[in-house]
Amino acid sequence: MRMTKKLLSMILAVVMVLGLLPATAFATGEDVVYISVSYDDKFTDDKNGNPIAFVPVSFDTLAGVDLNDYNLSEYLYDEDEDGTPEITALQLIIYAHENIYGGSWSDVTFTGGAGSSYFQGGVFGFTENLNYFLNGQFPIDEALSEGSSYAVGATSDHIILEPGDFVDMA
Repeated sequence: MRMTKKLLSMILAVVMVLGLLPATAFATGEDVVYISVSYDDKFTDDKNGNPIAFVPVSFDTLAGVDLNDYNLSEYLYDEDEDGTPEITALQLIIYAHENIYGGSWSDVTFTGGAGSSYFQGGVFGFTENLNYFLNGQFPIDEALSEGSSYAVGATSDHIILEPGDFVDMA
């Protein structure tokens, strides 16, 4: 009887420890980023009427979003100068706007220049007042902020995405 209690205690301890492991330890290995889109306090609906809340998008899918196809070649960002542009939040926003939200990129007014891009209106049906956050924080452009008395926000074309990142647009 005493041995059974010890064995059950050990099994329970192992189950409790496994329950504390992050779910990503058991993921399929596909590199994904996540996007949520909200207006005020409510998630924006996708083209099927479901909330755009923590929707996964694979890196392979984002790599297929060629900014040249949108006449946005000046927004290609190759931070490490290896000849291959990085995957940025701009590509995620374009993909999500067209394929998740169901909008047309032709409805979006996108102005500015590389490193100072600006959504003037239309993306996800928003007016020009919108914010985006990377992993719950306002993204700062360190290079533009250097020497300034205030932090300068990074624009979507300079926000490099990594597996597991979460972009929240509001």
